Amino acid sequence: MTGDEKLENELNLALEMSREERGKSLDLNVGYDREEKRWELIFQYAGNLRMEELPEGVRIELLSQGYGIASVPEDAVENFAAMPQIIYVEKPKNLLLDSEEGMAASCMISVKSPPFSLTGKGVYVAVLDTGIDIFHPDFIDEDGNTLIAVLWDQTIPGNPPDSFGQGSVYTKEEINRALREGRNSGIVPSIDSTGHGTHVASIAAGKSGVAPEAELIVVKLGNADGRGFPRTTQLMSALQFSIDFAMDRGRPVSVNISYGNNYGDHRGNSLLETFVTKMSGSWKNTICIGTGNEGDTGRHKHGNLAEDTQRILFNLAPFEPSMNLQLWKHFTDDFRIELLSPSGQSRQIQSQAGRGIYRYGSTAVYVYYGTPTPYNQLQEIYFSFLPESEGYIESGQWELRLTPRQVVNGRYDLWLPVSSGSSAQTRFLEPSLTLTLTIPSTAEKIIAVGAYNVRLNSYAGFSGRGDERICMERPDLVAPGVGIPAAAPGGGESLMSGTSMAVPFVSGACALSLIHISE
Repeated sequence: MTGDEKLENELNLALEMSREERGKSLDLNVGYDREEKRWELIFQYAGNLRMEELPEGVRIELLSQGYGIASVPEDAVENFAAMPQIIYVEKPKNLLLDSEEGMAASCMISVKSPPFSLTGKGVYVAVLDTGIDIFHPDFIDEDGNTLIAVLWDQTIPGNPPDSFGQGSVYTKEEINRALREGRNSGIVPSIDSTGHGTHVASIAAGKSGVAPEAELIVVKLGNADGRGFPRTTQLMSALQFSIDFAMDRGRPVSVNISYGNNYGDHRGNSLLETFVTKMSGSWKNTICIGTGNEGDTGRHKHGNLAEDTQRILFNLAPFEPSMNLQLWKHFTDDFRIELLSPSGQSRQIQSQAGRGIYRYGSTAVYVYYGTPTPYNQLQEIYFSFLPESEGYIESGQWELRLTPRQVVNGRYDLWLPVSSGSSAQTRFLEPSLTLTLTIPSTAEKIIAVGAYNVRLNSYAGFSGRGDERICMERPDLVAPGVGIPAAAPGGGESLMSGTSMAVPFVSGACALSLIHISE
């Protein structure tokens, strides 16, 4: 089988692998339901999709702007993609997470005081995260009522919102009833087990937050694989739901997103990125997204090939069950690629349609050469490192050698997965600090938020950065993101750091400014 150009490269490779091979990877199996033998897929379409025209067994959830999410039997993926209305299809990816002192440093105390007295009243703040502790005092007003307008928990089946197929939605009235009857009432069983979403919501729109009178739209993103990683499809549904909810009630909304991943060329071309871009132009909204915490983790490497061979060294930590590596280059450039293992085995990677398999002792490396897509002038070469049997891939220093054959542009970019999903020892030995943004902070028409250290008055080393050489000039602004106190589940406060903590300062500030649109 050779790849379908309507399907992204990672999906093409996944479909060419057996279920056993794919099951060893933490990336290639994302979106696949082993029991039902179905794929969850993101797609873009044109025209009308009639249910009776869909291949047998296909179920779809249509979003706006010509995007949708499909549940497709494994043997029907090609037929679904072949429909003339379907433009492009991607598999989902895992998403990982990325006070008064902070408000003072952000210059917001003055606008929250007379004569401006901005509070965010009449505006929604949507927090798409790990959920919220509805019983925390920071989300309860003086009359004992909740500050939460609606809560959609994608992890609790049974009562999804209209037009959506998963989770359960809880209204303001149900949350208030739960507050009166207590934690053990079971009326709203949703919890925030990590505290991340509670912390973020508290900064943005808690009683002590930036926009204390804004109402919260909370979506607890799904945990489909049991490891705490929601998928990009669930983020897309959450964004659609939040903007629809605000639009139906005639109020503006400021959206807060603190999740990201590293799969893509980081230039805004994936279906997730283009969907976010288009949603930013719908209704009265601002979308604020953290640039991620990959600035100093060594997960990106770029360079330019001219005449000499370039050697790229990267370390794979012990006990990694699998790993992927993406190489992005211009289609016009022809490279000779050689991959060497820590034990000294060398294989020349052949340019071929479909997948290639290269064996290095206990490790098999699956390589997929990308073909042109409707969205991208760049070519992706995708490497998936998997153990030959049960166990781990070979650890140590791997080497990628790139030798120019015919070069027109010469730029290449390499990414390893985001650091929160693997060991800190897995990294490039000579990494690049630029273009360390996580996706979807690479979308257009959003506010990409970086982090700085208030106490040192300096940019946070972990905060993701763009690259002005390819016109990805990000972050758009920075906010406090180091040692930020905010609400913790169960009561009280905790300190957290990351661009996740910086984003709610900005989404809350946007809620203050959106008040004029709501009047």
